Amino acid sequence: ANLNKALDDKDRNVRIFAAQNPDATEANLNKALDDEAEEVRASAAENPSATEANLDKALDDKNEEVRDAAARNPKATEANLNKALSDKDRSIRAYAARRLKGD
Repeated sequence: ANLNKALDDKDRNVRIFAAQNPDATEANLNKALDDEAEEVRASAAENPSATEANLDKALDDKNEEVRDAAARNPKATEANLNKALSDKDRSIRAYAARRLKGD
């Protein structure tokens, strides 16, 4: 409940810290991924508690830094990485290909 309140804060930095919290739930992170500030969305995409569904949503973000953070998240699943292979950004596609290959 406290994280949800923090994710509604008018101060972007408070929302960033909330999105970075390792205790964030899938619902908290989905809320953060809807934030207008790309830094909040990128923090959620980097969160070690992010689920496959969170990362799938992050990979649809208009901002490439958010998509890149999702592709680099250690929790990214094979399905997430396969989606990243279709990204319009070449570096995200290349990174996903390397991770799928096992490098």
